[in-house]
Amino acid sequence: MKRYLVLSIILLLMLNIGLAKQTFVIDFTKNPPKGNLSYEVSKGVELEKEDGAYHLAFLKGGSNLKIYTPVSSLESPKRVILKITGISSSFITQETWAPISILVNTKELISGFDFGSDYYITPSFNISRYWLNGQTNVIEIRLDKEASGEFWLKKVEISIYEK
Repeated sequence: MKRYLVLSIILLLMLNIGLAKQTFVIDFTKNPPKGNLSYEVSKGVELEKEDGAYHLAFLKGGSNLKIYTPVSSLESPKRVILKITGISSSFITQETWAPISILVNTKELISGFDFGSDYYITPSFNISRYWLNGQTNVIEIRLDKEASGEFWLKKVEISIYEK
């Protein structure tokens, strides 16, 4: 059984099917945040501690996070996938709504996306269409102005695939 598992892993590595060639991450569960992405936050965004763990809190509508990627050494990636781990905060006494917009190099990828307040989720977004090869890319995550609650962010990951 172990032999087949090892052979399968070797075959997967040889074929390189679905494995990211480059991955960039920023993890806001640490203080200070860890990862290989540069970022800046606007007013209304703070690193907070809740139940022993940290998260980046978007406290008011219009607040944002801008992430700057290193220049990728890959000349023509086939897919670039953005993963965001987040949740809309909730208050016991009132319903809240915390939709976000995601921009890639100033082009809107999605708007009005609500993570829900039940538990942290990690949706994936294909950002290949707006990705600039050989340049620094800017990903902006913005809490919509109409938000009535907070958005909490734990992690951002960008994976670049050649196949």
